[in-house]
Amino acid sequence: MGRVGLSRRKHGMVEGITSEPECVAEGGAWDGSSCSGNNDERHDVDNKIYYDLRVELYKEDPGTVASPSSAQPVWWETIYMDEDAVTVGSLENDKMYLGMIPVGWWLKVEQSYHMPDTVGNKFQGDTLGFVMELYAEQLTNTVVLENKYDPDTDLSHHVWSPGGVSDGKDAVLSYKVMDREFAYDLAVNGMSAGEYSLIAWEGADHGWDWNRRDEAIKLADVTVTGDPTTQSASVELDQNLVNAKVWLIPGTYVEGNDSTFGWNEAGTLFETGLMDYYDADL
Repeated sequence: MGRVGLSRRKHGMVEGITSEPECVAEGGAWDGSSCSGNNDERHDVDNKIYYDLRVELYKEDPGTVASPSSAQPVWWETIYMDEDAVTVGSLENDKMYLGMIPVGWWLKVEQSYHMPDTVGNKFQGDTLGFVMELYAEQLTNTVVLENKYDPDTDLSHHVWSPGGVSDGKDAVLSYKVMDREFAYDLAVNGMSAGEYSLIAWEGADHGWDWNRRDEAIKLADVTVTGDPTTQSASVELDQNLVNAKVWLIPGTYVEGNDSTFGWNEAGTLFETGLMDYYDADL
């Protein structure tokens, strides 16, 4: 198993083809074939193009199955949408974490680029080249938790903080992938003071059906007192957690009791990738 990410760097931006509308918009004079005068040439088109990014995790290759409907994603996340107004230029050289891929599974990455209609004519004919790199690395012991929009829908969505707009609400969970106890370090940022529960939810076989949310187990009780709040401890789980979600939810969760699940979208931090933990005593 491993984690996958994506980064890009600019290869070059050039004028390309100059047109009369572009020349006039830049304050130049068009003589029928070229632009002259003290015109304000603009080539930073990368700061005008919005970027959309979505990932979906599958147990089988979604590109080779007999029918697209026979391969359904078991986990998904929209990282950028047009309304986030995240530009290609703001992401240069940033490594974006796309998620964890279990052995033998598939991650589908969907990207799109959009020029908003408010840009005007200054960028007509400009061209942008960039190099995109997909990288993979062995599974590490860190999971980032983010507050998301519509987390229980197909639009489960957050803005990846390193390259986009962040509201400062997140948590970083670090742990040993294999140990006799689940030993962890947790750092919580930007959350309201109060009691929270760190829970794990292993449910890939049934797609983490919302009606089975009482199957979550509690990893820790967390008292948020300020920003940041840090906590380190260990807990005996007597079980593995394979391809599991991990959430920080408000309130005190009692295992097996759905009424204490504490569902509150605005006050919950959700996984940005699945996690694995292996109990060394099993």
